Parts: sequence; structure tokens; C-alpha cells
Amino acid sequence: MTEATRRLFVALWPHAPERGALALAAKGAVERARAAGGRPVLPHDLHCTLCFLGAVAQGRVDRALQVAAAVADGRRVAAPDRVGRFVWDNVEAWSRARVLCATSTAGDHFAEALAAALREAYAADGFRPDVKPFRPHVTLARKVSRVSDLPALAPVTWRVDRISLVESAKGGGGESIYSVIDSWPLYKA
Repeated sequence: MTEATRRLFVALWPHAPERGALALAAKGAVERARAAGGRPVLPHDLHCTLCFLGAVAQGRVDRALQVAAAVADGRRVAAPDRVGRFVWDNVEAWSRARVLCATSTAGDHFAEALAAALREAYAADGFRPDVKPFRPHVTLARKVSRVSDLPALAPVTWRVDRISLVESAKGGGGESIYSVIDSWPLYKA
């Protein structure tokens, strides 16, 4: 009998006001994506994936939690105002993936280092994280046909103070349903 698996990833999961600000700023682009057949990501699900683990055996979920907690603990900074900030100031259609994303042109070394540390820690522990180069982005809509003349996205700053281990499941209509399993602070109390 095959052990059940859960589809997991580690993400920067900002607070509701920051997710709402991005949803509002991207409203015009998301509406165009919807008109092109896209499925918008609901505002409460907006996040930035740091490390995608994929299918994890149920018996290894606790270990996945421990690895994320250890990485977060090792990456804590002195105060919340020094935690990585993401200014999303570009909307681009990733044609091969057929997703509409908000991306950061500012580059965030804290997030890049955190993503690399997560990938390394999970790989060392026998997990098989996605090894694609990390590029900070927030998916706004999926299954988008080519969209042109996207409205400009006003800059939105995300102040992130935690990472989360998240489960992704499919809903009855094929949509992704995300559940935060646990979160860890990225700053010292």
C-alpha cells in the first residue's frame, strides 16, 4: 500500500493588508487575464513561494515542518523593519507557464538567501525541492492566454515577517486551495 502524500511548499505569506493592497493594485490586469480565460488567484491566497517541495509522504510532513522551522530560526534578523521587503512594480505574463505574475525588479537578497537556504536544507534532509532558480513573484492568475496592453501596476510594498509551510490541494472545480500548516517568525523577539 502506497503512503498518502501532501503537496507542500514554503512561502512568504504576508498579512491580509499587504495581500489586499496587491490585489487592488493588480485589479485591472487580473480582469484582463480573466477575460483571456485566466483563473484569478483569490486575494487571501496571494503569496511568494520560496521552496516548492511537491508530493511529500504523510510520514515526512513533521520533518518538513522541522526543517522550515530550523531555517527560519537561523535566518532571523534583529527587528521586523529589517525583514525583506518586496516592491512589486512589474506585471508580466509568463507565456510558457501561462500565468500572470507580479514580479520584483528590485531584487531581494534576503529572500534569495532564504530560498537558497531552504532548498539546501531540504535537499540535505532527503527531500526533492524544485531546483529552478528563485525569482520572487506572486501569481495573480493561472491558465492565462496571451494578454496585451496590461495596465501599469502601482508599486506595492510587502513587509514580510514570517515564512509558512503550505499545503496545496485541488478543489472540486480544479482550483488550488492553500492551507497554511504552520508559520515561523523571521525576526528576533
